[in-house]
Amino acid sequence: MTIEFDKKRPMKLYSIYSNNGFIDITLPSDSNIQVDAQGAAIYSDIDFNVLSDKEEGNKQIMRLKLKNGNAKMRLDAGLGNIYLRKK
Repeated sequence: MTIEFDKKRPMKLYSIYSNNGFIDITLPSDSNIQVDAQGAAIYSDIDFNVLSDKEEGNKQIMRLKLKNGNAKMRLDAGLGNIYLRKK
């Protein structure tokens, strides 16, 4: 699943789930967001503040924050990977 925020920054609450597939999100680098993510692996080229990072079984679970974290995003890729890219 690929999602690109190209015209505006995320502003509300988002919940994205993929049953063992990848999640690929592109965000403007000036986004004001907190991301709760879990998947097989989480990759990003965005300079997030890492609030927590742990492994449970074969899942990586992270809480990431950019700026004040006003918008919230929950990502669950099952056993797939999560990609967070800057625009």
